Amino acid sequence: MNFSKSLSPFRFALVAALLLLVAGQTFSQHKLPQRVREYLRINQLQGRKPSTVAEMFPSKVKYLSNGKYIPGDQMKIVGIHEDTIFASAYGDGTISPSDTVIVPQDSSATFTFSPFSGNILDSIVVDGINVGVLPSFTINDIVANHTISAYFGIDSSITVDSTTFTPTSISFPGVWAGYSKWFDYNNDGQVDAVVMGPCGPYDTNYVAKIYQNTGGVFTDINAAIRAVGNEEGVAWGDYDNDGSIDLFVTGSTSDSDGNPVATLYRNVNGIFVADTVNHFMGLQGTAAFVDYDNDGQLDLFYTGSPDNGQTFYSKLYHNDHGVFTEVPTNIVGVWGASFDWGDYDNDGDMDLILTGYSIATSTTSRIYRNDGNG
Repeated sequence: MNFSKSLSPFRFALVAALLLLVAGQTFSQHKLPQRVREYLRINQLQGRKPSTVAEMFPSKVKYLSNGKYIPGDQMKIVGIHEDTIFASAYGDGTISPSDTVIVPQDSSATFTFSPFSGNILDSIVVDGINVGVLPSFTINDIVANHTISAYFGIDSSITVDSTTFTPTSISFPGVWAGYSKWFDYNNDGQVDAVVMGPCGPYDTNYVAKIYQNTGGVFTDINAAIRAVGNEEGVAWGDYDNDGSIDLFVTGSTSDSDGNPVATLYRNVNGIFVADTVNHFMGLQGTAAFVDYDNDGQLDLFYTGSPDNGQTFYSKLYHNDHGVFTEVPTNIVGVWGASFDWGDYDNDGDMDLILTGYSIATSTTSRIYRNDGNG
């Protein structure tokens, strides 16, 4: 049968055009009959190609307001064309809906903006145009992809609390590269002050002062503490469990001192007495009390150098009712150290994080797990 003779001119032209369309060929639509051009326009708007004979030959085509095309005989719904809106929020706030929003063509989409507490909406930008500040924005008659962005900032109209720090007339000796701390050494409920370190221009003079606080008046108690020039070589803790805070100090007594000192001071009713039972290697370094073995008694850990940076040590001492015994460890010796104790693996004992300068590896940063063998 001759296929071309069995078709009307419209259907022949339509079949020819659709075959070209399915095959991916291009053609000039203005040369096609009006009804063929309209049918092809409908399908192109939908971004699709006809795939069935029923779609190729609808007896009647109706356009509904919801964007659907229904062939009358087959009542087959042709897919709705959709567009994409890219919605983004910048700063402390949200846009709703957000991200990639798919909407039917010829419809509308409304976006609302919600700043977080203490923030405001600064601007709304639609397709690169700043449309101002509105509680919501609607894009109408959508026939293409769009972008909408909301920008949020700090609400400058909110009053931020501020505090003024006023210098007092309280006078302590000025120190540098030293140590200072608040603590209640005499348990009277008022924090006292300690100041230690070099106070001369060439480290020629060192001070170690404890000041008792009585109603805001600070008085030097003339504590018999060896003055050292070390920033972190001071440790406070009640090592003898008598309810008073005791003191350990390690450091150099001058800038050129190759023989630093280390002394444990017991707090006896507010008077610091040098302990004569225990003896420690003097280090220029860092110190802290820690109960590493969970026996209820504060042990001692400190690091540093005894000879101006020629050799480095990390030393752990076990406290047995006021008697300190060095515990051999594999902890690397460091100088200029910083360390802290904490139970990182939640097994009930204190682990160590340690940084500093070591001879073996130059700078170092390590974590040591306490396996509870102490």
